[in-house]
Amino acid sequence: MHISIHIERTGGTSLHSEYEKLYGPEHVLIYSVLTGKLLRASDMPVSPANESLSKAKAFVERTAILKIFYRLYLSIVDKFQNAFPWLELDEIPEDIAVIHGHFSPDLFAELIPTSFTSVVLREPLGRMISQYRHWQRAGGDMGFRIKVPDDPDMTFEEYAFREAFTNFQTRALGSMSLDEFDLVGITSQLDKFVARLKGELITEDYEAVHVNYMGNKLDYEELGITPEMVERFKEVNAEDYENYRRAVELGG
Repeated sequence: MHISIHIERTGGTSLHSEYEKLYGPEHVLIYSVLTGKLLRASDMPVSPANESLSKAKAFVERTAILKIFYRLYLSIVDKFQNAFPWLELDEIPEDIAVIHGHFSPDLFAELIPTSFTSVVLREPLGRMISQYRHWQRAGGDMGFRIKVPDDPDMTFEEYAFREAFTNFQTRALGSMSLDEFDLVGITSQLDKFVARLKGELITEDYEAVHVNYMGNKLDYEELGITPEMVERFKEVNAEDYENYRRAVELGG
C-alpha cells in the first residue's frame, strides 16, 4: 500500500493525476478533510486532476467568476456528499494501491503498519504564497487542514504568520522524520519524483502532468513582502527550512 502525504500546495493534485495513470482511478483512494473519509478517484464526479478544468481555472483567475465556481462546487459536494460511496478509514478495500490526501502518516500507522510512504515538500515561503493565493481565489478554503474564513482585506503577512501555519510542512509529517519516508521529493523537481516512483530512467525530457497551477504570478511587492518579512518568516519557520534542505538532498 502506497501512503502519499499531500501537503497543501506542493503539487499534490498533479500527483493525483499521475496516480490515476499509474494505478488506475479505481485503485486510488482520496482522503477528504471535509468528511474524514475516503473516496475512490473513479467515484469522484469531477476529478480535481482534470487538465481541462485546471486550464479553465487558470484562465479566469483573479476574477469573481473563479470564486463563484468554487462556492458552487462546495455547495454541490455538500448537497450530494451522502450519495457518494464514502469509505471509513477501517474499510480500505484490498484492491487499493494508493491513499492520497491532506493527512498525517500517523492516521494510518496502525491500520496499515507496513506501507510505502511518500511526501513532496516545497520551498516554505513559495508554498505559503501559493496557499494564500489559492485561499484568495477560492474565497476561503478548499479542503485544507487549517480553515481560515474568507476575508478580502487580510494581507499576506496576516495570513502567513498565523500560529497554525508555523512550520506547517514539518507538522504534516506527524511523528515521522523525513528520513523515514521511502520516497521524498520537492515541488520544483516533481518530474524526478514521478520518474523515481515509476522506476523509470530520469531524462531531461521527462515531464509529469501539471494541474491546479496559478495562472498569474505575483511578485513580492504586490504581496507586500519586504526583505525584513522574509527574514522573519525564515526564523519563525526554521524547522520547515531545515526539512526542505534535507528534502532537496533526498529528492532534488
